[in-house]
Amino acid sequence: MLGDNDIMGCGWENNNGRELFNTTSWIAKTSAAQAIMKHFMDHLIPIDNYEKYAERLGNTEGRFAIAIRELGLKLKKVPHNPPSTQVHKPGGTWYDILGFRHIHGEWNHAHRYKGTPPPAKYIDETFWHKKRELVQKYYDTKDKKYLEQWYKSR
Repeated sequence: MLGDNDIMGCGWENNNGRELFNTTSWIAKTSAAQAIMKHFMDHLIPIDNYEKYAERLGNTEGRFAIAIRELGLKLKKVPHNPPSTQVHKPGGTWYDILGFRHIHGEWNHAHRYKGTPPPAKYIDETFWHKKRELVQKYYDTKDKKYLEQWYKSR
């Protein structure tokens, strides 16, 4: 699918004249990924560079888009964007072909909008030990009181 392009991703947009490249799911040739990371490094390190370029480059999505453009990389957009750039719902090229899921996006969306989170087995217990336990108890018992506790957790 990548063909002779350098990078392919979902969620490319021009937001009020500001290019953004969604960072939740992309694939690139090794040389392109390395060039983008070097572009980041050259514009982030040392702190003087960060201060010099931060306003022009913006957040990570902006930095990716600008690096792709400034490096002259050949960009291919996925044939079908996901329903959301947070990739928290099934659909789109990555899901349809690879079964790709953005578990962190699913987890955050479910927590924020009181939905059902992905199964606990997908969640790293190192970072979310107590929250993971509540989700596991919900899946073990199907008792919604555990989801209610999970919604209230920070």
